[in-house]
Amino acid sequence: MSQSRLVIESNGVLEH
Repeated sequence: MSQSRLVIESNGVLEH
């Protein structure tokens, strides 16, 4: 479940 969030924060592009 948190894996998706980790990927987003790792990229720092999808979230921002």
